[in-house]
Amino acid sequence: MEYPRVFTKSSKVTQKYIINIGSAMFVQLGLDKMSDEEVLMKFNSINQNGFDEVYQEKIDKLEDNVKELKKEKKLSDKDHQDELKEKRAQLDEDHKEEIQDMKEQLRLHKQEKDEEIKQRVKDGVYVCEQNLNDKIEMIKKHHEIVNEQKDGTIQHLENENKTKDNIINEVLGEQMLKGTEKGPHAENVIKRIMESCLPFDEPAAWLPTNRTAGSGDCIITFSQKYKHLRLMIEVKMKGVITQEDHRQFVQHYTDDFNNDKIDLAMMISYDHGNISGPGPGCCLVPKYSEINSKVIYFGLEKKTIPQHKKEIIIKGLHKICEEYNDNKNVVTSPVNNNYVDQVEERFKDFKNSEILINKVIKNSKNQIKEFEGNKQILEKNRNKLLKQLYDNEMISKIHPEYINQNEGQLKEIFFNKIKQKMKDKNVSLTPQNQKGKRLKWKEILKKDLEINLQPYEKKWWDKMKENNLD
Repeated sequence: MEYPRVFTKSSKVTQKYIINIGSAMFVQLGLDKMSDEEVLMKFNSINQNGFDEVYQEKIDKLEDNVKELKKEKKLSDKDHQDELKEKRAQLDEDHKEEIQDMKEQLRLHKQEKDEEIKQRVKDGVYVCEQNLNDKIEMIKKHHEIVNEQKDGTIQHLENENKTKDNIINEVLGEQMLKGTEKGPHAENVIKRIMESCLPFDEPAAWLPTNRTAGSGDCIITFSQKYKHLRLMIEVKMKGVITQEDHRQFVQHYTDDFNNDKIDLAMMISYDHGNISGPGPGCCLVPKYSEINSKVIYFGLEKKTIPQHKKEIIIKGLHKICEEYNDNKNVVTSPVNNNYVDQVEERFKDFKNSEILINKVIKNSKNQIKEFEGNKQILEKNRNKLLKQLYDNEMISKIHPEYINQNEGQLKEIFFNKIKQKMKDKNVSLTPQNQKGKRLKWKEILKKDLEINLQPYEKKWWDKMKENNLD
């Protein structure tokens, strides 16, 4: 069946209208209720030209209606768009100032946050570096002290324990010498005097007696030049001398005199020049007791420095020896076995001193181990912070001074970053040529990895060696 010309010449949309209109007319004429033969007869009975005109007129009207509807729709759409543009423009105008304020607040807020982050990072790096530098400096100083102690120990053993007391005093401190009476601290006062030999009597020897019941702190036996004078000394390392101090001193020198251990006895008040009670009062120079001419009292002012006190005591000992020589009733006695006892006691003192110094060295080693542990923790925290800053691309905001201080750690992080990219992209270095060299390997690697280097990374890249990526 051939389609009408009007149908074939129409667009697809118009063809749909024609089909719908034809269907409506088909129903309107009642053709849908007829058989095919009846429809055919009905169709043939109608004047073909008249039929076409009727339908053509209706089609033209429908097309006019469609065009009118399209025109109205287009105008409506244009009016709606104009209305929307007008409303949008009005909204922009109404909220323009508010939007500008919000944009400015957002900009200022972002700027403030950036400054805050930058300052926090800078402060964090500075504090970390400062703490690390302080700890490193402290460790260096401690190593220097330990080395000095070791050198001092060796020198001490080579020179018969001459420097031992200086090391012990540095470790124990001068405060530990205060408030003590008999014992090693009082003994040290005389030991520091005797260890360099007395300038007026070098052969003089001394025997510590602080551990011996009934004696003072030591007994000095002078040479034949001073008739082998045996002088017992008891040092009081305290302020005012009490009645109990006097009672003990009397008991000590009485026992020593009765056992013929000594020829003279002397109490030294190390920190107080006035010895009250049975003593002679102010005795800044050696004074003999009015009760017993063999007993001497000697006081030193507290404010006097130790070195000066040492010199004063030496002058006092010299004065006592000279006065003893002037005494016509003194008979020179031969040196007995006391000297051997003194030498043996000296060797015991060497051993005890060596034990003490070894303890000091051991404690120093433990402190070094503790400092090294603290150093490792500091380095771990520093490296963690550096990696965090590097991963967050905040390194560029750090002052170059701190970048230079940590360049070694940052280079290692940078090389690890390159190696990780090579692994992720499955990239390897270019093969070596026959001469064992890789030509332009950095250029090729940079192209393969597609990386953009930061300014501070460029110098590391330029100096990078092949073995840095192993």
